[in-house]
Amino acid sequence: AEVPDYNVNYIQLGAYCLSNPGWVFWDDVELAEWEPPHGVINVPDDYNRIQLAIDASEDGDEVHVAPGEYVENINFNGRNISVIGNPDNPGDVVIDGGGNGSVVSFTSEEPRSVLLSGFTLRNGTGTDYENGNLYGGGIYIVRSSPTIQDCIIEDNQANVGGGGFYIHLTPANPIFERCIIRNNSSDGH
Repeated sequence: AEVPDYNVNYIQLGAYCLSNPGWVFWDDVELAEWEPPHGVINVPDDYNRIQLAIDASEDGDEVHVAPGEYVENINFNGRNISVIGNPDNPGDVVIDGGGNGSVVSFTSEEPRSVLLSGFTLRNGTGTDYENGNLYGGGIYIVRSSPTIQDCIIEDNQANVGGGGFYIHLTPANPIFERCIIRNNSSDGH
């Protein structure tokens, strides 16, 4: 569906009078600001970056990400949402961390109902947890229990712990289902 482009605060609705052709009645109707419908947010149609879509989401929303490569680092920021790429072929939807931190972070006590599904996560370098020690190149999880499904976590690094992913502080209890974790590195534990 196309998003209407409203650049006015009101429109005029016209009506043609059948009993007297030539008469046209106009009435001004105010419009509310247009917002994408709640429930589903599409990247890049509604927002050109995944993080912008997450920031605009509300609990219960789904963020659907079209095939392509997205160079960014995302943080769910406590949103109870689903972010979905292509679970049947996660290689089609790549989030590249750009060598600038963890590719995906869950650090705000996200519950089990939070879902990340159908992505390749690569080129992450971890989050600074303490004194320049980087953890969780691909995924960084602190006190959160998200569900990660059908993802490829590859070619990430961290200088201390968890090149592919790092889970820290209870009650962190994430679930990884049907994920491939490969070619990640860490200098520490």
